[in-house]
Amino acid sequence: MIFTPEKRFTEAQTEHYYKIRLDPYKLHHSKGMEYRSICPLHPDGDNPNALLVHLDDGHFICWTKGCKGHDIYAFEMGMLKAEGKLHNVDQVIASIENILGETLTKKEYPKAEIIIPGKGRDRSRASARYLYTDEDGIEIYSAWRYEGDPKEVLPDRPAIVGIDPEESIADGRIWGYRGARRVPYHLPDLIQSMVVFAVEGEKNADDLNRAISQYIIKLRQKTGKGLRFMNHFLDHIAVTTNLGGALAWQQKYEYGRYFTGKTVIKLGDNDGPGRIHDQSFCEDVVRFAHRLYKLELPVSEKQDISDYLKDHSFEDFMALWPECGLYEEKKPKESVFGDEILTPKPVMVSPHELMSGETTEKKWFVHKLIAEKSKGLVVAKPKTGKSLFFLDIAVALATNTRVLSIPSKGRRVKVGVISREDGPELVYERLDALARGRGFRIHDLKDYIKVNTDAQTSSFMIDNQQHLDEMAAWIKAEGLEYCIIDVLNKIHNGKENSNDDMGLITRKFDELREKSGAQICVIHHSNAQGESRGASSIFGWADYTFKLESEIEDPDIKKLSVVWKNGATLPTRYMKYVQSHEDTVSQILLLDRRQ
Repeated sequence: MIFTPEKRFTEAQTEHYYKIRLDPYKLHHSKGMEYRSICPLHPDGDNPNALLVHLDDGHFICWTKGCKGHDIYAFEMGMLKAEGKLHNVDQVIASIENILGETLTKKEYPKAEIIIPGKGRDRSRASARYLYTDEDGIEIYSAWRYEGDPKEVLPDRPAIVGIDPEESIADGRIWGYRGARRVPYHLPDLIQSMVVFAVEGEKNADDLNRAISQYIIKLRQKTGKGLRFMNHFLDHIAVTTNLGGALAWQQKYEYGRYFTGKTVIKLGDNDGPGRIHDQSFCEDVVRFAHRLYKLELPVSEKQDISDYLKDHSFEDFMALWPECGLYEEKKPKESVFGDEILTPKPVMVSPHELMSGETTEKKWFVHKLIAEKSKGLVVAKPKTGKSLFFLDIAVALATNTRVLSIPSKGRRVKVGVISREDGPELVYERLDALARGRGFRIHDLKDYIKVNTDAQTSSFMIDNQQHLDEMAAWIKAEGLEYCIIDVLNKIHNGKENSNDDMGLITRKFDELREKSGAQICVIHHSNAQGESRGASSIFGWADYTFKLESEIEDPDIKKLSVVWKNGATLPTRYMKYVQSHEDTVSQILLLDRRQ
């Protein structure tokens, strides 16, 4: 392509150029898309705020010497002069291309490689660098974005000589952020702003920040005023997020205090992680903000504000603002002692108050088989088909079809499966075959069955508090009502013959149930007598227990017994597992009599 100095650079090229070119000169965020640094056009200067650059349009000005220009071509020409190099058009363009790593066309970023053992990835291969600073704009740590499948955002920080191991330091930096204070993204801008947008992810924050900044610049040029928000004219609005993605907004980092007295709008991401981020953010920030709003974007599943801005103008985005819903802090339902909050709660109540105003009529997921608000246990010997049976129940609830000819809920139910007995391939094949056996395809289950295997979470232990909290947040974010955990001995570190250990584990199941809002059913191995293996506290925890046995003469026929804690038993049922010749269609059929 033919390039002339008059040809405009793209916003992405401008932003990429300045972030690389000014990195050695203490580049830091000021507000909007305005950044400050030492002015390298005057090597004798050391004022970290002397140079002001606009990352969106390329304008720059040095407040010390008064030099200025309108794009990165002019800035690079000044740099070559300061460095004592020639500066004809070809040399300026070649220098810019060398910095951008492209011939002024879209750059492809190869997956980063380990270049020095123990010292991490090649930073020059990153597609973006997101700078996290303190209140004065001094770097605390950075996040480097690498393209590929999957995309990665990896943190690093300036090395501390004499403390960090020398063998891990490369170019004065060390991967990770151990020991660094955790702060929100664009902290100086956040502190200055009356109004703040919060998103999930640095790219989303930069995309929205750029759109807001450009719109405000145009408004000021046209009207002499900033952006009208409520009864204020604003010259900038901050956009922030946190390092580490959806699960990393945690109250222990004290992010919320930076929002004290501000009007905050949380943009929801339309997927599971985004909903987790919404929940964690709002529960933290609502304690500090003047007002906190949530705005749901009209985007498809797994899309966010960056996707929205590709196809919509900023005026379209502003038109959504009246749809913001006020988020209010949830009041505790129980007394909290030791904190400032104290909600009166009677210690003794009348019998009719035990149900908290709810009907005493029992509600069922599967009529007279699986009750709502109950805790379930499934016991069977290995290779009895207990996992397949409960995957079939999951498919029945998800498709609102019958279980052993018994009606299910009457509507589709969202079901979760945490599988540590079977891997992702086997779970997929079984769900696909069971769905086909009911006249559905596995695609029909996508919004109603969510599965977690070791491919999604390499380690899940119910007695690990972080694992429990994260799983509960995922279950709640997906809106799951019934969750099957397969199998007990794979998800804890306790001794199954110890009532103390198993008492702790069953309390963890109750905690998972309380935090997630889902009913929990645990699959467990039986002993030689067909009873629940291990401590009696396991059996005592469940409201109902399914016992599954294979017939000796025909292992495809299963005997199902159900015992309720109140002593009630249901009639024994016999069922037959049926599969097509190619194992692509599976059914579990109720038998009226022994066959």
